[in-house]
Amino acid sequence: MRSYQIVEILAFDKILGKCIGVELQILILKWVASILKKEIVQEGLAIEVDVIKVTYVSTYAALGIYYPNPEDILVDYGKYIEQKGERILRNCSFIEFIDESYSFLAQDLISYDDKGYIRTFPENESQI
Repeated sequence: MRSYQIVEILAFDKILGKCIGVELQILILKWVASILKKEIVQEGLAIEVDVIKVTYVSTYAALGIYYPNPEDILVDYGKYIEQKGERILRNCSFIEFIDESYSFLAQDLISYDDKGYIRTFPENESQI
């Protein structure tokens, strides 16, 4: 089992606290995590960011940092990821969120024909 450093971002609390369902909370966090993952790869950092389930006083979703190399544990990336998360929430558009979130939701639910058009039903209806 992996151990994660929990990252809780104040701006997330303002948004996620107003969400009606946990699904939307997870979707927002997945969107932010996907942007962070791309930036982490570009910067060559030896960490991974995921959406994790936290059980403390209650159960909730949060960002988690995984340190795959034990020698990197000496470097705390929590504040760094927190600042990047704040920047993403301030600077990325709602359209980007919808576009990225749609891809999370539709990954295995939509198929395309040879011309790139969305099929109404899967070729094999037993997949429904």
